[in-house]
Amino acid sequence: GPYHAALVSGLGDVYTWGANFFGQLGRDYSRLWSLPSELHLPNVFVVSASCGGMHTLLLSKEGKVFSFGDGANGRLGHGNCRNYSLPQPIASLESKRITFIAAGWTHSMAIDDDGKLFTWGCGNAGRLGHGNVLDVWRPRFVDRLYRIRMKAMMASGSYDHSAVCCENGTVWTWGLGEHGQLGVGSTESHLEPVLVKSMADANLHIVEVSCGGAHTAAVTNDGTLLTWGRGDWGQLGHGN
Repeated sequence: GPYHAALVSGLGDVYTWGANFFGQLGRDYSRLWSLPSELHLPNVFVVSASCGGMHTLLLSKEGKVFSFGDGANGRLGHGNCRNYSLPQPIASLESKRITFIAAGWTHSMAIDDDGKLFTWGCGNAGRLGHGNVLDVWRPRFVDRLYRIRMKAMMASGSYDHSAVCCENGTVWTWGLGEHGQLGVGSTESHLEPVLVKSMADANLHIVEVSCGGAHTAAVTNDGTLLTWGRGDWGQLGHGN
């Protein structure tokens, strides 16, 4: 995240450090932690972590999701806007086996073993993909992808836009588009996932996608890197 970090060891332990203003380090003491410190999570083997702007998500080996930190806009997924300084399981995902998590600046994303994508938190600019700009306080699956039978494999979210890679190698994006960060050939914003058609037409099979502040990057199955969106700091890597 911008002010904090999390690391998962091969033994399933979690270490966090940095700013702890909202409890995003998973402990209820000290506003600043300059050295990695292990979280106390009895009987939980963690396989991945994701840091948002001021919140953190953890994924256990059993497919359970824990969240903590800043709860504004419902980004922790607990049905309220409270801050939590200790990891809390997201109750509405208890019946799911989650395989992937991603924390955006003010929203959160998760994918279950059926390829369903769930998003929650701040809905500004349509970054949740639910067809509106409303905040969502509990995980809700993205209906657009479900309707067209797209199985999500991995996802990424940033400030105002989000992206997902699907099982068939396609990429879908949504949210703010003013810098071309959606990759759809315009600067229009979209409230639901739209196909990045140029990559699909070129038969590129995408295996990973990552959203920056106002730009996006993707990697193909043969290791090719593609970038698009805002480039005024040279962040796209195209020499300009």
